[in-house]
Amino acid sequence: LLRWSIVFMFLLAGLANAMVLLTWAPIFSQATTYFSEALGSSADTGVNMFFSTFQIMFLPGTLAGIYIQKKYGLRNTLLYGGLFSTVGCVIRYIAATSYTDTTGNSGSIGTYIAILMGTLLVAQAQPVYLNLPTMLSLTWFPVSERDFAMTILSLANTAGSAIGSVIPTLLVKEKDTSLISLIPDVNNLLFFQMVVSCISFITIYFLFLNAPAIPPSIAAEKLLEGNINALITDDDNPVISEKDNSSNSNSGNGNGNGIDNSNGGGQNQDQGIWISLQQLFSNSQYILIFIGFASAIASLNSLASLLGQLPTNNTSTTIGFMGFSLILAGFIGAVICGTILSKYQAYGTILKVAYTGAMIAWISFMLNIGNNNSTWMCITAGFTGFFVLACVPAGLQNAVESAYPVSEDITVGSLYLAANILTIPYTYIGQSLLNSNSNSDGDSDSDDNIGNFSSFAWFSTCMLGIGWVAVMFYRSGEYKRLNLDQSLEQGIVESEGGTSSRQFRNSTDSQGVSVI
Repeated sequence: LLRWSIVFMFLLAGLANAMVLLTWAPIFSQATTYFSEALGSSADTGVNMFFSTFQIMFLPGTLAGIYIQKKYGLRNTLLYGGLFSTVGCVIRYIAATSYTDTTGNSGSIGTYIAILMGTLLVAQAQPVYLNLPTMLSLTWFPVSERDFAMTILSLANTAGSAIGSVIPTLLVKEKDTSLISLIPDVNNLLFFQMVVSCISFITIYFLFLNAPAIPPSIAAEKLLEGNINALITDDDNPVISEKDNSSNSNSGNGNGNGIDNSNGGGQNQDQGIWISLQQLFSNSQYILIFIGFASAIASLNSLASLLGQLPTNNTSTTIGFMGFSLILAGFIGAVICGTILSKYQAYGTILKVAYTGAMIAWISFMLNIGNNNSTWMCITAGFTGFFVLACVPAGLQNAVESAYPVSEDITVGSLYLAANILTIPYTYIGQSLLNSNSNSDGDSDSDDNIGNFSSFAWFSTCMLGIGWVAVMFYRSGEYKRLNLDQSLEQGIVESEGGTSSRQFRNSTDSQGVSVI
């Protein structure tokens, strides 16, 4: 029960953070009105900037998260993420409440900047919830449950995005189109986000544990001992030199959970990160997953942010539920994919099936947008989300297996970093293509919209297609981490001195928790 409560707390924290990501996308028209007095004709770009902050801050957020996790452990990393998310949401709400309209048509550039700064703080924390699922599942779950747990944990951001696509359309009313009427609606929206973030932070602070008392697998034990490199030889990993890890065996001190997270000095830690990156990008199979993952996630992210700008006659409520359908179906697809991964462990095959389904679904969605049929748009959006988000657990598992023993947070963080960087040009190129033939008064006729959308559809489909081609060339090869755990749990440990026998704690005792 304890380990699944850890999952729940992580999901709540990730949900609170991700809700902020799509605050304005489903209510894009009202958002441009809300900020139009402050930003004028640049309001659409200004609103898209809120989404882009999550990509801009991903690199510093990833570096900070990796450093804190290596030095202080999982719990403190989540406290750091929760603190930034909560403070950012508080700033956003306070800024919104100061956005008064005493003259009936005034707007404040200062309020926009304050809301943007608050969003930057929330964005700084996002990498925590994207990069930690593999590390958290390794730390807390036995091999038999690890794949499924990783899938559930990796959906924290997805669940938050799904809820974040619907809540704005419920709190910001469709009929409210003036600045005066929008101010209280936006205040309520940002207040809701702030409350959820505060609840998640308090929960993490009082209840979250850094690690189980007993590691659930050999890989988890070696990770917590800081002895991961001792599991493999120089021939397998030429970049990593052998180290004497005997000094790390005193895992009974440190954080109150029986784990020592010091992992040596900061200089060795920095060297380890650079060595890990060298190893990752000298691995041709990891590079193929890297290209495929970045392409798929960037395509989905940019589409989610631009849903409200597609040439349809749908209301913001319909657009919100289209986004909800996209992400909810994706959540289901990812869970099903994770279950299949856990049961059959045919990681490479499942990855290729998910990407092929994603390409077919993407094309069907693009074809149905032009029909302006809201029912079919929601159905094909769900179909798209189902397969594209199924690529996430499949991609993460293959990346971790092909890159092992490189630390999971560095392996996964590199994937998400590339995806978020790529999302920025995808989003603004998409916006440019959709708006390229607008008339001077800012309106576009129907024929121009269809033509613009065709350009956007071709662009986005080709970008996803690049990822699909990369994945088709991927060869799964050896599942290094899985094979290691399976062999060691059968009692075989390869060491420098030869082969030694070891009996490992298995399923019923491997929850690694105190009795509660």
